[in-house]
Amino acid sequence: MMMDSALPTQTAANTPASKSANKPLWQALKTAFKQDSKHPPLVQADDPDIARRAYTLQKKGVVVVPDFISAATCAQWQANIESLMAEHNVRARKNDDVAGVDAIELGEGARLTIRHSNDGKDAYDTGMVDCFHADKALPQLAEFTQHTTVEAIIAAASGQSVERLNSNFYFNDSVTNPRGAHMDTYGPPSYKAFVYLTDVDTLDCGPYTYYPGTHGATPWRYISMMWNTLRGFPLTDARLHLGHKAKPLLAKKGTLIISNQRGFHKGWPQAPGAERLLLVNNYKSVG
Repeated sequence: MMMDSALPTQTAANTPASKSANKPLWQALKTAFKQDSKHPPLVQADDPDIARRAYTLQKKGVVVVPDFISAATCAQWQANIESLMAEHNVRARKNDDVAGVDAIELGEGARLTIRHSNDGKDAYDTGMVDCFHADKALPQLAEFTQHTTVEAIIAAASGQSVERLNSNFYFNDSVTNPRGAHMDTYGPPSYKAFVYLTDVDTLDCGPYTYYPGTHGATPWRYISMMWNTLRGFPLTDARLHLGHKAKPLLAKKGTLIISNQRGFHKGWPQAPGAERLLLVNNYKSVG
């Protein structure tokens, strides 16, 4: 039986839980089974590239599109983000010897959060900066946050209309303790679209990592959920995944990654001194 070796020590008392992680086990299993019982729709799209990528997303749970954003645009967006972080002294604050999460309100609903020391509730992702609603603080990012191609791929794969919920940027610096394998939901799928703004071409960079095929019906979803209940972990943890191999998604800046967040995924541990910057859109299917 494979267990996730990258997980930090966590207990029920110190592990953050998503909304879906708090449901009673029987109700959660029923929700998961209901979703697994659905047959995927026939992929339909007029554009053959969108149809091909949607088919991969539907079958594997993840699709990678190289050169989606130009290197020059990535460099400009990186400069915009670095300027915003410098304005709020983020790099220095990130190294403060304090516990928990530091939040910086940017207005218009945008918010920078900085994870500090590895303790209690925040038992992972030390050194991560997450900017919620980054497009509100940096309108220059609209080329990606409002990109219709991403929505078209997800809609063709899911057979439903798609709504973008929010757009963030993640800045990871020496994050040696990322959260282990997990799923964002065990019910109806949600989707994320990532664009690397820096090269993530070695494991030291901490690539986004996916377990292909786990977005669909797999007994390990149910086994993990029952194991989590016995051990006091969030139901969305995916600590048991025999037969499903982690695939670190190594790629150059400008690469687009779309993933079904019902599948098991995690961030790969970074080497000390390594940095990674990316944009992420969150989507849900509607209708």
